[in-house]
Amino acid sequence: MDFKRLRCFLAVAEQQSFTKAAAAMFMTQPAISQQVAALERQLRATLFLRNTHSVRLTRQGVLFKETISKMFVEYDAAISRMRAMEAGVVGDLTVGFIGASETHWLPDCINRFRADVPDIFIELKRYSLVELARALEEEQIDVGFTLSVGLADNSALATHTMHLGNAVVVMRPDHPLASRRKLTFGDLKDERFVLEANLDQSSVLKHLEMNCARHGFTLRIAQWATDFETILAKVEAGVGISVLSAHLVGFHPNYRIHCVPMHGEGTEVSDVMVWKKQGHNPLVQKFVKFVKNVAPAEPHAR
Repeated sequence: MDFKRLRCFLAVAEQQSFTKAAAAMFMTQPAISQQVAALERQLRATLFLRNTHSVRLTRQGVLFKETISKMFVEYDAAISRMRAMEAGVVGDLTVGFIGASETHWLPDCINRFRADVPDIFIELKRYSLVELARALEEEQIDVGFTLSVGLADNSALATHTMHLGNAVVVMRPDHPLASRRKLTFGDLKDERFVLEANLDQSSVLKHLEMNCARHGFTLRIAQWATDFETILAKVEAGVGISVLSAHLVGFHPNYRIHCVPMHGEGTEVSDVMVWKKQGHNPLVQKFVKFVKNVAPAEPHAR
């Protein structure tokens, strides 16, 4: 259906005059008459009763006007909403997080963002480290707050560092390595690790395996754990050691564990905000810019 013909029809129906409709449409009267005549031929229906003094709708014309008027109201509203979405003033945004330091400032940050952009819907979803990476890849979330481990090799992602950090070896206080001031991956060749269960086949697991291989040994796994706190509980129980973010461990002080800082290649673990470079949600860049401006550069546990 030709939208121009429909607009011309509505103009004549509302003005009840070809001359007035032509002026409203910035067209000549013969041109608008041709458009309406072409529409009637297309529909095989007479839409107007014409004489030298007046123009009025036929019964078919009345029905068609009611239908087309509703269609254009919805069409114009859709165009307006799409433009608002492109401008980042309406729409939906899904934010994923792993429950590290961001839990202390992210809710307030989102509340302030919603105050600036009140006509948007924001959904928060909590994931494990690996689940968040998968959700971002599958576009189940638009922006994620996670750890930098395993992200460096993904050229499709953009990241912003929220907190610079490092890995620590987590162990029982009576572990033989607990007296050391610093450790490298090479120092862990005889150890068995407790890792998050869904790390299997993930970039995080590959990162650990690569660092162990670089120091001449194969990663040995003592047990898997369902979540971060279970890792700490199993370490406290003497099941094995783990390599974790120092910053993240700092938010779980209720375990009898000891942390020794790591140094050397592959031991940097920062808190990051991450999003797809080629994402299709215009709100993402607006949210990212807002977070960069208002979120704490170095959030601390409390």
